[in-house]
Amino acid sequence: MSAPEITVRPLPVVRLAALRVAVREQAAVGEVVGPLFARVEHALEVAGLTPQLPIAAYAMDATGLQVTVGFTVDGEVPDGLETVDLPAAEESLCLVHVGTMEGIGASWGALHEAVAARGREPVWPSREVYVRSEGTDQRDWLTELQQPLARSIVD
Repeated sequence: MSAPEITVRPLPVVRLAALRVAVREQAAVGEVVGPLFARVEHALEVAGLTPQLPIAAYAMDATGLQVTVGFTVDGEVPDGLETVDLPAAEESLCLVHVGTMEGIGASWGALHEAVAARGREPVWPSREVYVRSEGTDQRDWLTELQQPLARSIVD
């Protein structure tokens, strides 16, 4: 198995119609993300809006891992959902994970190893952009992992 390709690029501000939840343990993430996406998608459809690109964002704080799940949308965010602006990043490391969510932890591990190998620090939130995620068979899913980086000391 070859090493995943890691790219370096800036990230734009992204506005989401979203829901958030805090989880204490990493293992709980998989249990909450799918149902949250379903709730957000339903709320958008009831409001007559078309969900666009699905994105999950993750940020660590004193209470644990803050999970934000949403879709990019055109128009106003309906009641019951939050408007969440993911901040721009001047520089991030990105990796495309191919396949099931079961193996995504290894892809995040490879991305964080690349951050450390470059002597850099991650900043939050990190993002999972579900480029292709239709259907229940996840073998063909494409998920871009995006890890914003703190400014380099030599910048």
